[in-house]
Amino acid sequence: MQRPVVNLVVRSLAGTEAAVAGATIESALSENPSLRAAISSQGDMCWCALSYFRLREAGVEGIRLSDRIDPGCINVVHTIQLKAMQVPRDAFVVCVRADMDRRIWAHYHLVQNLDQAASETSCIYLWPQPALIARKDPPDGVRKVAFLGQPYNGNLALHPRDLAALLEEHGFEFAVPSSDWSDFSEVDASIGIRSFDDRPYSSKPPSKLINAWIAGVPFIGGSDSAYAQVGSPGQDYLVATSRDELIAQLIRLRDDPALRRAMIERGRAKAALYDNAALAGQWQEVLNGPVADRYTRWRANPGSERRRLALLVLVDSIVAMARWAGSKLRNALLNARYD
Repeated sequence: MQRPVVNLVVRSLAGTEAAVAGATIESALSENPSLRAAISSQGDMCWCALSYFRLREAGVEGIRLSDRIDPGCINVVHTIQLKAMQVPRDAFVVCVRADMDRRIWAHYHLVQNLDQAASETSCIYLWPQPALIARKDPPDGVRKVAFLGQPYNGNLALHPRDLAALLEEHGFEFAVPSSDWSDFSEVDASIGIRSFDDRPYSSKPPSKLINAWIAGVPFIGGSDSAYAQVGSPGQDYLVATSRDELIAQLIRLRDDPALRRAMIERGRAKAALYDNAALAGQWQEVLNGPVADRYTRWRANPGSERRRLALLVLVDSIVAMARWAGSKLRNALLNARYD
């Protein structure tokens, strides 16, 4: 049986028209800062829209981008969209979980961290940052340290102003670009530390590490399990679990040119395993393999699938309510330190 069309669903197609009509997503992004920002920060855009464009560029057939679920397709939808819409009773749904709640009623799941592995689930890491601007030459020292991402909601161990003050005490400059997280051209070292402890952040991806590898910039991360899934601590990235350790690692990088060169070279070699071509191949393997197999079983057993769906929708609504309350409390506590 030939795989059905894969329908990658976004909340709105507004702003994507030029990219859909163009030859490459890169040209559209260079002319449309709003689209670039959306793909960098919105779950449906970085997972579904960008996947459509990358797979199309790779020559994958039988895919399309839309703003609605189609009962005749394999529908790939971000979990936040699924939470907000009425459960589709007659459509096959692949839930992109990312770092959000799992829609347990979905027929298949895509996750971004191996710690999230479960039945009917595949782990695919996020695409590299679109339109990424790498360093032309390796840094000849370490002065400018950057966090290229959103620094709130627990993404950065300290408030940016506190981290800037800490680094300045030791001769480093700290930068947090407000929106464009693709420009590494003047960055000497990149960091991605969510907290100064040993928490693994089992729902988070290794994106910041992979982007730094591609950019040719040394990276210092926290205890995130995703970093260790793709990298080798001490070889292609460094780890810091305290303020003192962060400063010590930065000083190591600054004072040891051989270490910087070795980390950058190893990182470039690792980056080839997670570039656009490699991820396009992984997407095809997942869609044509386990997802297509699950779709076949779904089509072959309509009665049992309807009963399964009804039960799991009920369970999901109960779980979602409990998680919503917990998330509100957590974010309130995290954001209080930025007031």
